[in-house]
Amino acid sequence: MARFRLTRTVLLGAAVLAVIAVAGPWAMLREAPHYSVEEVHAKLEADEDLVLVDVRTEPEYAGALGTLPGAKLIPLNELEERMGELEAHRGREIVLVCRTQNRSRAAAALLRRHGFRNLAVMDGGMKAWRAMEEQE
Repeated sequence: MARFRLTRTVLLGAAVLAVIAVAGPWAMLREAPHYSVEEVHAKLEADEDLVLVDVRTEPEYAGALGTLPGAKLIPLNELEERMGELEAHRGREIVLVCRTQNRSRAAAALLRRHGFRNLAVMDGGMKAWRAMEEQE
């Protein structure tokens, strides 16, 4: 009977350690935080040290929705091969922008898989930014 309890305790302890070991990598895959356009605007106004990366296509970037001041264009379909352009900014906050936020979320997941940690997504993308500007 005592041997059964010891085995059960050891197995339970091993199971807890396995959960902790697995939870670590999964925690890295959590979604990046989201900022509203007002929060991004406030960060830009406060001249915070952040990098804006627009992951739209070139025609969208040059199109009617415009772009954010200082945003670097790296289309999502080119991000993996152009990731080296962001290496110098690895320690800074990177805010990802697209038309609505869907590609920004995908870009954040890709960058996170490559070790980038200080990432955020602008909620609503450039559509929300343009709507905010029109309200002002």
